[in-house]
Amino acid sequence: MRVLVTGGAGFIGSHTVDTILENSNHEVFVLDNLSTGFITNVPKNVKFYEVDLLDKDLLFKIIEDIKPEIIIHLASSVSVSRSSKKPLFDAQNNIISTLNLMEACKGISKSGKLKKVILASSQTTYGEGEYFCDVCNKRSKPMFRKIEDIQNGKFDLFCNHCKNKLKPIGTRESSVQFPVNNYGVSKLSEEKYLISFANQFGLSCIVFRYFNVYGPRQTTQGLETGVVPIFIHLMLNKKISPIIYEDGLMLRDFVHVKDVAMANYLALDKNDIVVYNVGHEPQTILDLANKIAKELKFDLSNKLSMKCRSINENSGTYDSRAIISDNSKLINEFGFKPLINFEEGLKETIEWAKRNKEIL
Repeated sequence: MRVLVTGGAGFIGSHTVDTILENSNHEVFVLDNLSTGFITNVPKNVKFYEVDLLDKDLLFKIIEDIKPEIIIHLASSVSVSRSSKKPLFDAQNNIISTLNLMEACKGISKSGKLKKVILASSQTTYGEGEYFCDVCNKRSKPMFRKIEDIQNGKFDLFCNHCKNKLKPIGTRESSVQFPVNNYGVSKLSEEKYLISFANQFGLSCIVFRYFNVYGPRQTTQGLETGVVPIFIHLMLNKKISPIIYEDGLMLRDFVHVKDVAMANYLALDKNDIVVYNVGHEPQTILDLANKIAKELKFDLSNKLSMKCRSINENSGTYDSRAIISDNSKLINEFGFKPLINFEEGLKETIEWAKRNKEIL
């Protein structure tokens, strides 16, 4: 099969390319504008095209040249904070670039050459995660937290009926999607457009909602993205403690990039229009900081801001309190379970960072 990976020189993309090559005889092609990716991440036996998906004319020519049978669409802007500061930039690099790719693929879709598109989406499409009320004995899906509550140090969420404190639980794919930042809106738009495109042209479309992906080759992009590389960079390179917002108990779900790459590879053999969560191990942000500090032997003076990031930085960025994955569908229907233990994966990531300080 001829497999095209957009964003294939980047963090998740390059690991996906490696996994495909290690496990199959598929012919792999990579598109990347190298804005955040590195040409050194692309194996020499892979055909590489340096192109921005916003360059419609060049993109159309390349798609016609490759005639891919499967596309793994990973190219996007991935910074939540940048999406809030520059919403038009975010929309262009996520929504418009995806529309350009769809337009470029119409010909090979009509001819039956293109069979499938695999999309990298995000847990940010949910906004807040799902919760459970022990008193009411039912699930709850809050839309957002009130700014005035956060300003007063009330960070947790409470049941609308009994006012009991809610407990975070795994968020299912069927959960209401109510993004609380521009990045989540753009990724949700990508989902809707690609699923519609797949329906129109009889394609399979596998949508993966990645949770917090971490691992080797992830860079901070100017302290704009990735809490794991940002914390490592600040402690390892800058020798300073990261600011930890609120009370440090914001809950996130971390999954190793090699597990994500394996899910992308396995999707090559799946034929359907379907959405899957891809998460693995929940960690509080404070626990994450402490684990990184321990590995680096860094004296972490926890700086709890007691504020939401949007208030503290006036950037418009909003943080969900808790968002963790319910992987039941991924395990039971897709047939894959992430395997890499967080502590082991974190050690590997830190060792990579030590060897690559200059690009972190």
